[in-house]
Amino acid sequence: MEHLAHPKNNMHEKPKILLVDDSTERLQSMKTTLNECGYLEVFAMSAQGVILDEVRGVNPDIILVDVESPSRDTLEQLTLVRLEEPRPVVLFTQDQNVQSIHAAIESGVSAYLLDGISPERVRPAIEIAMATFKSFQKLRKELDQARTSLHEQKTINQAKAILMKKRQLNENDAYHFLRKLAMGRKQKISEVAHDIIALKDIIG
Repeated sequence: MEHLAHPKNNMHEKPKILLVDDSTERLQSMKTTLNECGYLEVFAMSAQGVILDEVRGVNPDIILVDVESPSRDTLEQLTLVRLEEPRPVVLFTQDQNVQSIHAAIESGVSAYLLDGISPERVRPAIEIAMATFKSFQKLRKELDQARTSLHEQKTINQAKAILMKKRQLNENDAYHFLRKLAMGRKQKISEVAHDIIALKDIIG
């Protein structure tokens, strides 16, 4: 990994970039292009390196990958990044194969651009990729919250059914019993409900 040092002017206004390239010859050209577009904090690494390790070390705002054709290894590495340290990813490539495009998107690529990096394309590509990534992360968070809420409600309903049967309570009273118990134990209702279900499974 090579840190490309640049002047610090207005650095806070531009994202930190991790640049992944499979050609050392293109590195200086890409660095110059990014400089011209105002991106001053750029870290560079070979496509043969471990991208996830560099992401953890550099903590970039966005990853730019410039390869002639995305290899299976590169896509697998980007998948690991998506799972472990998600970041917006822009892939610049010469590969127009539809299967390659689909594979790249599945691995977590936010923007797939043909013909490499150019000054007039890099800024909108970065802005679109970051906006797309932000929207996707928001949707994923909302989906995770919905799944958690659904699971918690299912647990509460299960515990209520146990209380209704064991203590001869109606549904409303069973819920209030759970809530009172949760307040006394300073726990979430779903946590108390889980304990009641677990206790039933233990004692039968």
